[in-house]
Amino acid sequence: MRVTQKSAQRQQGVSLVELMVAMALGLWAAGVALQMALRSAQSQAVQAAYAEMNDNAQVALQLLSRELQLAGYASVKGVSAPASAGTGRLLRSHTHTPVYGCDTGFVSPLAVDVQCAAAGDSAALALSYEADTRNTSPTSADLPADCLGNAVTTMGDVYLTQHRYFVMTGNTGRPGLYCATPSHGATGQPLVDNVEHINLRFGESLAADPGRAVRYVGASQVTDWGRVVAVRLCLLMRSSESVFTVEDPASYVDCQGVLQTGAGLARQSYVTTVYLRNKTY
Repeated sequence: MRVTQKSAQRQQGVSLVELMVAMALGLWAAGVALQMALRSAQSQAVQAAYAEMNDNAQVALQLLSRELQLAGYASVKGVSAPASAGTGRLLRSHTHTPVYGCDTGFVSPLAVDVQCAAAGDSAALALSYEADTRNTSPTSADLPADCLGNAVTTMGDVYLTQHRYFVMTGNTGRPGLYCATPSHGATGQPLVDNVEHINLRFGESLAADPGRAVRYVGASQVTDWGRVVAVRLCLLMRSSESVFTVEDPASYVDCQGVLQTGAGLARQSYVTTVYLRNKTY
């Protein structure tokens, strides 16, 4: 039986070269698709990391801002007898220092008299104010509560809070914002996760102009804590998981204003300035 030329052409298959070219093109297309999928996944992970940092920073800043605005609050107990007309002054329930800070953290956040650590990479903040059932979340017994949810210990007839805010790494292995009180023997209670660093600058006023901050300095440079009327607060936040690689590192500005670049975790600093309501009068 003879095979015609037309039939022979129909029976010809794909050559080895054509097959190799097709396979190469297919592998290239698959590689491009995989790379695009990986970049999309990384982009989504980065967006989720920054959204998480934004949420955590907002909670932490709102909490600390509220506490700073309460610092120094004391109810009025009367008026002093004036030595002459118009010289009487309001008598308040306590005269404890509203705000105190340490550039390098505390030796112990549970100490009644705060001592600053000799070395540390994060600042810490101590606050005092008169607590009541309106400016705190009361306990089940309708008593003022501290940052741990415990009833505030009375000092005389005053419920005086003594809150200590600092950064510590907990059981999760991640750093966070913690609060402790000297009246309770716990190490501290985690409040917000992934707070890596706190930086504090304290606004001091002049004796002649006690309601306005004229300079912002670190805790070690404060000359008179009684003249601190504002606090500039910076939080360096980090992501829970690594989202950047060595080939694709990230940049951020830290709380000292220095541009940093690195792989792994996402980081971002958040800054706010809070005036102490009970000092700017």
